[in-house]
Amino acid sequence: MVKEGYKETEIGIIPEEWKVKKLNDIATPKARIGWQNLRKEEYLTVGDYLLITGTDFSDGKIMLDKCYYVSKERYIQDKNIQISNGSILITKDGTLGKIAFVEGLNNPATLNAGIFVLNNLDDGVDNRFLYQYLRTGALLDYAYKTSTGGTIRHLNQNVLIDFCVPCPSLHEQKNIAEALSDIDNLISSLEKVIEKKKAIKQACLQKMFPKYGETTPEMRLPGFTEPWEQRKLGEVVRLNGRIGFRGYTEKDIVSKDEGGVLTFSPTNIVNNTLTTNCKNTYITRFKYDESPEIKIHNGDILFVKTGSTLGKSALVTGLFEDATLNPQVVVMRSNKHNTEFLAALLITNSIFSQVNADKIGGAVPTLTETKIKDFNVAIPVSESEKTQIGQFFTNLDHFITLHQRKLEKYKKIKQGMMQQLLTGKIRIL
Repeated sequence: MVKEGYKETEIGIIPEEWKVKKLNDIATPKARIGWQNLRKEEYLTVGDYLLITGTDFSDGKIMLDKCYYVSKERYIQDKNIQISNGSILITKDGTLGKIAFVEGLNNPATLNAGIFVLNNLDDGVDNRFLYQYLRTGALLDYAYKTSTGGTIRHLNQNVLIDFCVPCPSLHEQKNIAEALSDIDNLISSLEKVIEKKKAIKQACLQKMFPKYGETTPEMRLPGFTEPWEQRKLGEVVRLNGRIGFRGYTEKDIVSKDEGGVLTFSPTNIVNNTLTTNCKNTYITRFKYDESPEIKIHNGDILFVKTGSTLGKSALVTGLFEDATLNPQVVVMRSNKHNTEFLAALLITNSIFSQVNADKIGGAVPTLTETKIKDFNVAIPVSESEKTQIGQFFTNLDHFITLHQRKLEKYKKIKQGMMQQLLTGKIRIL
């Protein structure tokens, strides 16, 4: 039974006073027509007239600094696809239904094939409200249900115009759009802080560790001047992996509920951080106990030796369950050196250059354990310097992780707000 004050419509239950309109009644989708299509040689790296393509879409925005340019002739040939700030764009070929709201545009701009722009927006519709509703996922579902084509899907204009949109009063639309824009701005500010800290971390990794073959970093912490020692990685850490008798087969894989033990794989290493937010594999406790050398503990460092993420690594922290490795990962341990320092060392350009130089195989690149042990590394003589460098990068990582968690929290809040505000379950009158 529908709640008093609400009604059942083709887009679900909405307030009684809200209307439902087809996109064709509130806007006119326009795209670059066939004979106007651009040749690749017409994409310019410099110019005055921006060309927006589907690859320039990123999380509801256009990455204007990534756009190509076109000639003035190509820009002026069709006024219907000339873009301005406030324009709403929709991808229509390949990756369907991606939405972008154009902001920060300082140059004249036009569209490549594969994108609709919504023109002639009705005076009773707020463009930011429409943009937010199109991002709910309703358009994406509609696009895939009604698209044509085989490998490359297409959203046709004569189908898009029948997409239904809720239309509260213009006043309520503006209030809803403002509330959602506020949290969008908060999310954007957090993303900028995270990117800034990541850039700082990358710069410090390059400057606080010696370049390959050198013994003195470009930038030192106060109080340290001694050259670092050149060592082999195998002299600094003990390395163990799942080889030979330590292997396991399909019959050894069980569920967690069956008492299975977590087995770390390359998918557990994301941005040099260990995560269990993925599809995990569990093996029998017998196979776990069979290989004590690769039982994983806090303070261990995991390193990918096989696959597309070859060379990725992560320091194990916050582990509160038994865990082991799959054959694509090795574990490194050291009693003599600060593990936080070693974890930072393993993500420097010096290590990655040696990974690329020593890997074998094509589709599935691999490093032998012998090659990994033979990596050249530079190590501070002072234990204090190792500890302070390790703590510096740990603090940076903690800051980034904290803000990433905040970001995920606010994104979930945004999703909840969209579900409530854009269906009228919560009103902002």
